[in-house]
This record gives sequence, C-alpha cells and structure tokens, in this order.
Amino acid sequence: MSWELLKTQPRFARYGPSPLLEYLNRFPNFLYLLIVQALAALLLLVFPRHDTLRPVSLTLILTICVLDRLRNRGHSLVGSDSMNLLIFGALYLREIAPGPLTTQGCLWFIALQSCLSYATSGLLKLRTSHWRQGKVLRRIAQHPVFGNAPLARLLAGHPRVERWLGWSIMGYEMAFPCVLVMGYPGSWIFLGGGLLFHAFIALAMGLNTFFFAWVATYPAILCVTLYPGRTPVA
Repeated sequence: MSWELLKTQPRFARYGPSPLLEYLNRFPNFLYLLIVQALAALLLLVFPRHDTLRPVSLTLILTICVLDRLRNRGHSLVGSDSMNLLIFGALYLREIAPGPLTTQGCLWFIALQSCLSYATSGLLKLRTSHWRQGKVLRRIAQHPVFGNAPLARLLAGHPRVERWLGWSIMGYEMAFPCVLVMGYPGSWIFLGGGLLFHAFIALAMGLNTFFFAWVATYPAILCVTLYPGRTPVA
C-alpha cells in the first residue's frame, strides 16, 4: 500500500516516522528494497554453500523482512510475512553458529512452527459457529477484494459442497501435525494436500504469498520426518 496511507497508523502518526523509515518506505525506494531482497534470494538459491554469499544474502533478506513487517503491520494480511520472518530468522541463527545441533534445531523449529500454524488455524475455525455451519467460504468468495465470483456462484448453488469443504479444511488443518509421525508415504500425502490447498487459495483469492511461505517449510518437515537425526550438508 501507499506509504502516505500506511504512515497514518497511530503508531506512526503519534510520533512521526523516523527520517530513515520515511526515506526507505516511500515509493520507489521500497520497491528497490524488494528487488534487492529478490536478488539476495536468487543468490541464496544458486549458491547455497558459498560461505560468503550465503550469510550476506540471509542478512539482506532478513533485514528487509523486518522492514516490510514494520511498514505494513496493521494494514495487511501478514500471515505469510510472519512465516517468512520465522523461516529466515531461524536460518540466520543457524548461520551464526553452524553445526549439526543448530541445523537440527533450525529444521525442527521451522517444522514445528508450520504444524502449529495449521493446527491453530483449524482450531480457531472450529470454535467459530459460521465455519461449523458451512457459511464462511461463500462469504469469502463474495469478498470485494479477495473474492471469486465463479466460486461464489458454485457454492451458492451447492450448500452441501460448501459445508463439506469447510469441514475438510478444518479437519486437514487440525490433523496436519500428524505429518511428523506418518513416515513414508503418509507425510507426502499430507504435504501434497498442502500444495493443493495453498494453490487453490492462491488461484481463488490471489493470496499467492501464502503458497510460497508455507510450502517453504515443507523441506524441513520432510527432513525431520523421513531422516530424523541426519544433518543435511547445507
């Protein structure tokens, strides 16, 4: 969103943003930061074992994640931003003190955080009567920003399908921590379901950042599930 809008938040309006935040967050400067972050991510992907590029890339990515969180908190859906911050924060801590123990700790933290996020989301939905009654998905599909008109018409014509989908989502999310004990091929079934789930959300609601943030946790889940105690090389 526009920095002119975001800086009207009470936490900024009360004291005014610092000159540094004012400079970094206005357009097009913030766009340049995102480009730098993307380039750092590309370097990390291409040279994951480079002892110089890896820590520099992680530092840039994590710093811009923090700046992005400070800029947008309160005016955006920050679920994916929070997950990105947790993932890169864990990787950065592992970079400070690399070793088998810290690598295993990093993998377990990311895997458990992912499982916790799914289970929490499912339990919160279960506590909501509208989710239990199967009335939420149609309202989401009718949302002026995140809605999907064809999906809204489909759900309006098939209320049983809407209720079945709602309970399926709640059940999947609450059961997701079972992926840690399912082994092979059960873990692949859970993660395959997650891929389809987030792909559907990305296509139907445009929340494509959620796809990348949560799928990024799946390698850690596979490592601690299928290869417990084994430390990856990089």
